[in-house]
Amino acid sequence: MRIKKKSFILAIVILAAVSRVILLHQCPSGIHADEAFSGYEAWSLLHYGTDSAGYENPVYLTVWGGGMSIMNSLLMIPGIALFGLDAITVKIPAIALGILSVFVFYLLLEKVSDEKTALWGSFLLAVSPWHIMISRYGMDANLCPAFVLVAMYLTVLGIEDNRRLKWAAAAWGIALYSYVVLWIFEPIFLLLLFLYCVIYKKITDYRQVFVAVIVLTVIATPLFLFIGANMGIFPEIRTSVISIPVLPGFRSGELGIGGYLLNIKRIVRCFVLQSDGYLWNSIPGFGVYYIFSTPISAIGLIIVVKKAIKNIREKKFGFEMILLIWLVSGVITAFTQTTGTNLTRINLMNPAMFILVVTGIRWIVDKIRFQRTQTVLAGIYAVSFICFMIYYFTGYSDTVAQRQLAGAEEALEYAEELLNTDTGEEYEGKIYISGPLRHSQVLFYMQIPTPDYIESVEQSLTANGRFHVDGFGHYEWGEPEEYGSICVIPKEKKDAYIRMGYEVEVFDEYAVAVPNQSASIDGSLTVSYDG
Repeated sequence: MRIKKKSFILAIVILAAVSRVILLHQCPSGIHADEAFSGYEAWSLLHYGTDSAGYENPVYLTVWGGGMSIMNSLLMIPGIALFGLDAITVKIPAIALGILSVFVFYLLLEKVSDEKTALWGSFLLAVSPWHIMISRYGMDANLCPAFVLVAMYLTVLGIEDNRRLKWAAAAWGIALYSYVVLWIFEPIFLLLLFLYCVIYKKITDYRQVFVAVIVLTVIATPLFLFIGANMGIFPEIRTSVISIPVLPGFRSGELGIGGYLLNIKRIVRCFVLQSDGYLWNSIPGFGVYYIFSTPISAIGLIIVVKKAIKNIREKKFGFEMILLIWLVSGVITAFTQTTGTNLTRINLMNPAMFILVVTGIRWIVDKIRFQRTQTVLAGIYAVSFICFMIYYFTGYSDTVAQRQLAGAEEALEYAEELLNTDTGEEYEGKIYISGPLRHSQVLFYMQIPTPDYIESVEQSLTANGRFHVDGFGHYEWGEPEEYGSICVIPKEKKDAYIRMGYEVEVFDEYAVAVPNQSASIDGSLTVSYDG
């Protein structure tokens, strides 16, 4: 029987791996602007030892001005070193941690519940639309659930044997570098959990607690320094060993008390409707763990609350209360986000929501006196998974190709090739870029040497502390003032440029407009575009 169960979890992990790597070159096509910046920063650190802002070994990336967690970029470096910088290598950390999460989720549920619950949980995570999607995007926030799961599993082991608490503390400390919301979540969760464990005498070796606190503090110290520097307590630190940058747009203003109604609406939308409107988090009709699972998660929540209350009355320690502390800490974290939460900002709660769904499923299986209830439910999820994968590689693939500007890389390469030909001087030595293509995507695709970028970038600071880049090197954003330059444009501008005498080459969602040297056009260039 044990061999059979091991074969089940092996099959589930293989299913998770296949669904996260299959046709990765095809979907999602293009690259998200944040994903591109994480990848470029990793490439920059690998080859030049600095990020795009010139900091050596920074604890936090400057990127747009408001910052970005560094862990994702650090984990990208080995793949980039081996295979180069491209849209596949920047996804390696997310894919690897996504697959690992499925197995760690199994271990966690097996420890706090039983084998069946563990298999159900790992299966649901393996076929989850949300988890498949975030595992195929190389964005920093997408690593957060994996780090939380690892830390949570080690925490459970530490509660069981206090000598292991230091490993849990190390995991929580490292997790802080994966996504900024954990800076709020961890203190709340760990304090409440500590109090609960002390009350029920599950933590008795305070020497081990002291060691764990030291471990967590040491790992988190660079981030304490980062927060202090950005609050003006002391100046930034620049050394060849470590850098503590001061961000022009430190986002402390996004945290605070307020926005309750907005966040209540957002939380309901995230966990009832399973959507936040962002296509890289969920697809309408499928949701996070499939729309039909919402009432099942509600059943699970009721069961967990009842069991936690029963344990309190009987003065028993139970994982149900840890799960509720997890959820409550996540909700409190959401309410500190004054600009409104979404599935990305509270993705640390999603593994806990999956536990509620599994709890509800186990209750349904136990209550419905039909021998094959479990098989039927597994079949429903399997069919839903197949439908999701079909849509993901068809309708969704087309939509995301438009959003992520598929063809922009080829357009940039073509424009660069033209500029570097013998006749390149005729194009005034500039490439003008218009439309939604961001400078991070150009840096990523063209792999601009970091020193060249730092030396040539022309940028201004907006009122909210974000960088507005006007250009760098021979790239400029906007329309050329006069006819004669190469332009990288959205394909919707094609006809307008053709009417002005340009020859246009289309690459999926982007195009290159090349001046027709035989044409004689004078005056300024004005393009009307509603895109």
